[in-house]
This record gives sequence, structure tokens and C-alpha cells, in this order.
Amino acid sequence: EMRGTYAFLLACVLFAQYECRFTISPFSPPSITSGGERLCLRGGASASGLNPQLKARLEKLINEDRVMLFMKGTPEQPMCGFSAQIIKILKEKNVSFKSFNILQDESVRQGLKVFSDWPTYPQLYVNGNLMGGLDVVKELVASGQFDEELRSGHNSNDAGDMQSSKDCKADAGRASATSLKEKLTKLLEASHCEVQDLSDGCGAKFQVLVVSSAFEGQPVINRQRMVNAALEKEMKGIHALSMRCLTPSQFASASQS
Repeated sequence: EMRGTYAFLLACVLFAQYECRFTISPFSPPSITSGGERLCLRGGASASGLNPQLKARLEKLINEDRVMLFMKGTPEQPMCGFSAQIIKILKEKNVSFKSFNILQDESVRQGLKVFSDWPTYPQLYVNGNLMGGLDVVKELVASGQFDEELRSGHNSNDAGDMQSSKDCKADAGRASATSLKEKLTKLLEASHCEVQDLSDGCGAKFQVLVVSSAFEGQPVINRQRMVNAALEKEMKGIHALSMRCLTPSQFASASQS
């Protein structure tokens, strides 16, 4: 029996190593290799770890309306700044949508993070596909692509999981802006990286700008998944992370404007 257990564990380890050998393509989970270290970005593959009942419920929820927003609070009373901002954008764009308050259902709050392979809120879905969070929506609006993405409903994340006051935790032992910058620069081979500490005593909050050639050809949501993968350990202690992920050419254009 013990031999069987060890054999099973060994198989799991070998499978995990094999899984992270995938390269970026439209048909396989994207990954990048940097400094001898591979970042495996699984997309929604981790949803298989959910129990069938919860997975079925989440699938039903994200398809409850053509545009579905999972947020902290309600459109009338948002419970975090990021949720308030995305509501403002949707209203300015006259987008008809339904919302779900994840603060009222812990199973949905935690399960959707696994389902979407995205650790923060708000999350905006169009036709059952994750468009992203506040950062993605703001970038799509700025580039004039938001309306097109809304019509197509294709996958395009605010990385900010802004906590309400009752969720605030002590900042002791959290990562520093310097350590985050060093790690992002190394793992993403960033040519330019800025990390600003916005912590206000109610959880660790950061704003990052990462410029890397690894982002070439990748949609916004995959770029931010790369950042999340690079900061996988640190994300557990980060309450809000707002990001801009640019290619060198995009950064050069933005610097000239």
C-alpha cells in the first residue's frame, strides 16, 4: 500500500513538471522562461480542482447575464475603490450588466479565484469569458478597444484585491516595493520596472509598471498573469496590486506622448 502511495505522489510530481514545459500558444497554457526559471500560467485549467457542485454554480453565475461583474459590494454601494471605479466606467459607457457581491458568499469569492485562475476582484465577464479587472478595462477604454471587446466577448485584471475595512490585516512581514521590483525585473527580464507602495495601514497595496519583451504578442490579461505568476508567493500577502504591463515599444511611445 505504501509503495502505491509513493508511486502516486511521484506521478503527480512528474506530471507537474511536464505541465510547466508548455510554451505560449493559443491552444496551451502560456509560460515563460527567465533566468533558468519557468513561470507556468495555467489560465482556467485550475478550475478542475473545484468540486463539481461549486464549478457548476460558478459557470451558471458567470453566464447569468451577457455582462457579469463580480465585485465587493453593490453598484449602489461599492465596498472598495477598484469596484467603484469599474462601476463608474460601465455606467459612463452605458453598459447593461448584472453584478454579484462576493463579500456575501465566501464560497463564490474563493472559488471564482480558482475558476478564473485570477486572485483578485473585481472580475468582469462578457459572454461567460473573463475580460479582466479594472486595469484591463481602463487600458481597453484608453486604447478604444473596449467597445469591440464588449461586442466580441473574447478574453482580453485589475490585480487589485482591495479589501473592505473589516478585511484589513496587519502589514507585518509583507513584501517591500524594492523586493517586488527586484523579483519582477529578474523573472520577467524587465527592461524597466517601477513599484510604488500605496499601503495605508489597511493591507499591502502596490502599483507596478513592468516593461518587458516577454509581453510581445500577449493580450493584457496574459501579461498580468505573468506578473501574478512571478509574484505567486507574495500575492498571498498583497491586498491590492494595480499594474501596467507594456512592451518596450509601447513604453517608448508612452514616454514620448
